[in-house]
Amino acid sequence: MSDFSFDTLKKDYNNLRKLIEITKLINATLDIGKLLKAVMKAIKDILHTEASSLLFYDELTDELVFKAVTGEKSDMLSEQYRFKTSQGIAGWCAANREALIANDVYSDPRFNPNFDKITGFKTNAIICAPLLFKGKLIGVIEGVNPIGRVIFTDNDMKLFTLFAEQAVMAVQNAIIFEKSIERTKMQHEISSAQKLFEPFLKPITIERDGINTTMICRPAGEFCGDIFTSRSEKDHVAIMLADAGGYSLPGAITASYIAGKITAFGRVCRNCSEVIRYFQSSRKDITVPKEASIFYAHLFTNQNCLEYTLSGNIRLILVQDRKIKLIKANSDINTGTIKRSKIEFSKGDTAIIFTEGVTRIKNKHGESFGIKRLASLVQTDLSSNEILDTIIQQTSLFSHKLRTFEDISLICIKRNQD
Repeated sequence: MSDFSFDTLKKDYNNLRKLIEITKLINATLDIGKLLKAVMKAIKDILHTEASSLLFYDELTDELVFKAVTGEKSDMLSEQYRFKTSQGIAGWCAANREALIANDVYSDPRFNPNFDKITGFKTNAIICAPLLFKGKLIGVIEGVNPIGRVIFTDNDMKLFTLFAEQAVMAVQNAIIFEKSIERTKMQHEISSAQKLFEPFLKPITIERDGINTTMICRPAGEFCGDIFTSRSEKDHVAIMLADAGGYSLPGAITASYIAGKITAFGRVCRNCSEVIRYFQSSRKDITVPKEASIFYAHLFTNQNCLEYTLSGNIRLILVQDRKIKLIKANSDINTGTIKRSKIEFSKGDTAIIFTEGVTRIKNKHGESFGIKRLASLVQTDLSSNEILDTIIQQTSLFSHKLRTFEDISLICIKRNQD
């Protein structure tokens, strides 16, 4: 009896010493990848199991996703499979926030044999514990099939739950650290995008032959890919407004690409539709999102007319004789359907070209600013500058200065009354 007690005590001592060593190890890194591998190895070392897994809890979908797996066929599960907390033994553990042992899984109604069918691995016994941080479910850890014995014991559970309590702190700290790195990286990208586009987003006003053109952009908290350009030629003014359909630095790079390509083609092509055709056929060297929208036009001020090609979700509001007309896309750069349309300006006529960010601004009640509200602000007795200033002011008041998630970009073309 004394020999048995001594052996048991010695085994418990060795297990606790190993637990302390492993706890030090997993708390020594904030690298989520290295940490997960250390946790998985720890489970196998402590309990001597054939396999182990760590599943993260997705609160939005109420699902568990395999984050790290060791053992035979582990590569078939890691980061690939997820399931509801209403399924399987791990799901029961997550849903009930309780640790458990199932030593004959195929006799347990909670067991889900699908993963055995997928991998070809035979599960006999499972020990499972929730990872709880301040009462909040982070995930689940489990050991599968004890080596050299048939079942998991109550002593295994005591050791396993102690380990889970230590592991959850390390996992939570690593998650916080990883999110902090992601936020820092994102902030750097946002800053880089804003610096890259500061010269391009300064308001532009062009006065020529009694027609005023003003361009303005109010960037969102994160750069969202809007860009405008203009170029004065002998017989016309070339105007472009584009929404690259991307965010942050990738959006800035795509917007820069669009602007550069169209500016280059604009110098050699005869009309606006030809510019867009060349752009459409040259997009093989970079992936432009399907959501990208482009307005490109030649404004012939001496003829009081605008020739334009419009694709995507950019819209044009035309106010003529106090009548308001909404003009949608006449082209599709994704299919290669490129057309050219024409607007003739009489005295006082006004055109507003805008990206979706303007009309999708929401107030504290979740209402969108909308096209009707935007159109009501186009007063023909105001200058192009004043019209856009009014729109920016009213959108700001409407949103109660809440953070916007899309750039707000507008162009106003107005023929003077005189």
